[in-house]
Amino acid sequence: MALIGIKSRKEKHLEIVEESQFSKDNQEKKLQEILEEHPELVSEGSITLCGTKSLPSRKTPDLILCNKDGTLTIAELKRGKASRDAVAQLLGYAAELHKMTLEEFSSYIGLSISELVEKSGVEEVEEETQFKKKLGEKLVETAFTISFL
Repeated sequence: MALIGIKSRKEKHLEIVEESQFSKDNQEKKLQEILEEHPELVSEGSITLCGTKSLPSRKTPDLILCNKDGTLTIAELKRGKASRDAVAQLLGYAAELHKMTLEEFSSYIGLSISELVEKSGVEEVEEETQFKKKLGEKLVETAFTISFL
């Protein structure tokens, strides 16, 4: 049995999120589920857009997150050090997302643009317009954060 905890950056207590049995086969899957539920562990202020969803090339990033600024984080879980192949894999995901329009990206993650804006926590019309603009620009510019976990 393993305990999985989250320590708040602002507070000094540890919150136990889950108790789980870990085997070599389910470690990555279990960690991914926890990170999907707690994206702030990967990137502060982020929301989970999708996890293990195949891109049109049939390649599958482990996790895609977004913050209120429209910055996307593509996360890949690896046991041990990330190899050159793993870096190339993550860059391949970014290149594929870069080819998408905002509408295609929204279709890929399974949310309408309005739902994406709502999920991001943007509340005012001006912020909503800025969010859409920034997200669209970041897709075009390939301005993503990539993370190995």
